[in-house]
Amino acid sequence: MKVLCYCKHCYQEGEFTQKDISVDEMKQFVKDKCIEMGFPKLLAGMFVKKLHKLERWK
Repeated sequence: MKVLCYCKHCYQEGEFTQKDISVDEMKQFVKDKCIEMGFPKLLAGMFVKKLHKLERWK
């Protein structure tokens, strides 16, 4: 069984919320969302560093 690990802003009810977004656009979206939630910019940047390795972007 494959387990998907995506955040609630990106994946809901078995589907991606933004189906046509590029990996670079998603990185910016995630960084902005993290900063909005109070994370430091440096940490937000670290969160997206390996985003392109997720199954969605292969």
